[in-house]
Amino acid sequence: MAREWTDDRLDGLSEKVDRGFAEVDRRFDEMGRQVNHRFNEVDLRLGEVGQRFNHVDQQLERTNDRLDSVQRAMIYMMVSITGGILAGFGAILAVITTQL
Repeated sequence: MAREWTDDRLDGLSEKVDRGFAEVDRRFDEMGRQVNHRFNEVDLRLGEVGQRFNHVDQQLERTNDRLDSVQRAMIYMMVSITGGILAGFGAILAVITTQL
């Protein structure tokens, strides 16, 4: 037997639907707060990672400066050695020339 939809039954259904949607809204609000909280945590962690990268960049710059100074020292040393070798050849050439 089919039940008729009386005003009281329709009102009850409407209240039940309203409560259901209110619960869904509450759940979405809670989920939104949790998602926002997690995104805030991710933002903080990314900020920390950014600071770490800045530190790494500073360390790499110092390392590059040190390597540049080593490279300059090696160039000076090579120029000095080359000059010494040329001076030695010049001296040998002078000795050979004066002895002939």
